[in-house]
Formats: sequence, structure tokens, C-alpha cells
Amino acid sequence: MLNRRGFIVIIVVMFVLLCFLNTSVFAEGDAFLNKAIPSFVGKYLDGTDVDINSFKGNKVVLINFWGIRCGSCIDEMPHLNVLYEKYKDQGFVILGINADGVDSDFLTGPKGMRNLPLTIKYPVIIDPDMKLVDLLKMEAAPLNVLIDKNGIVRFYHVGYEQGDEKKLEERIKAVLK
Repeated sequence: MLNRRGFIVIIVVMFVLLCFLNTSVFAEGDAFLNKAIPSFVGKYLDGTDVDINSFKGNKVVLINFWGIRCGSCIDEMPHLNVLYEKYKDQGFVILGINADGVDSDFLTGPKGMRNLPLTIKYPVIIDPDMKLVDLLKMEAAPLNVLIDKNGIVRFYHVGYEQGDEKKLEERIKAVLK
């Protein structure tokens, strides 16, 4: 039987571990801030190549890593749709990158995006070999990486909680200026 002191020790240890794990995810993102986005070529769902560097010089890019079975990712998507529609004419694009490691046939098939409770309005890219996932050291989804017109990472955020979209919009507006 665990006494009160033992219980408190376990709680404190768990809290410290949670803080360490949470900090390590964001510390990893800090390594990318104010640095050039790593070079990456992916594919749109129609099979067309997309080079992340092709946006340099004319677009602010939000890379949103998501998963088909990620509840937080799905909760965030309507807000991303709104941000995309609101700022796309100002030089803003969202690239939704499915991080499930599946191909476009799966995503466009009966078990893929058709089962989502919404339509994704921004372009979706596949990364079946998880190259960009590895380059950006993604540890959890959703992950949002905001890149300015010069190809520099200005924001790196893991997870989604209601209200995060407001902070993201503030960052988007600042980077668009």
C-alpha cells in the first residue's frame, strides 16, 4: 500500500517528467526558429511535385502536419480553413502535410479524407517517406511551422488547444507585414 509521502513523490516525479517532455518538444522547435527551412520536395495529391523553396520570395507559408486519426488535428482544421481563406490573397498559403506516412491513393480513397467531418480548403501534400517529418523533427501532431517570404522559420508550435488559432493568426499577420 502506498502511503501519502510515496504518493506525493510519484506525483512530483510525474510532473517533472511531463515538464521535461513538454519542454523538449518546444526546445526542438526553438532550434529551427530564425533559420532557413530545410529543402524539401513533396507531392500534391494529384502527383504534382511541390518544392518548399518555390514559395520563397513571394509567399508566407504555414506548414501544418496532421494525421487522419488525430483528433486535435481535425479540431484545428476548420480554423486553418478560415485563416487560409482570410489571408490567401495577401500572399499566404497553407500546406497541409499528412504525417501518417500514407500515399495519395489512401488519402483520396474511401478511408482517407472523405471521412473527415470537413473539406480541407488548402493544398494537401503527402510525405510518405516522412522526409519533412524527419527534417523538422516532428514529435507530435498537429505541428505548425510558419515560414516567412525569405524561407525563414518564424513560428514552430506543437499541438492544438482551443484559442491557439488566435495566436497563430497574430503570427501570420505579423509575418505578412
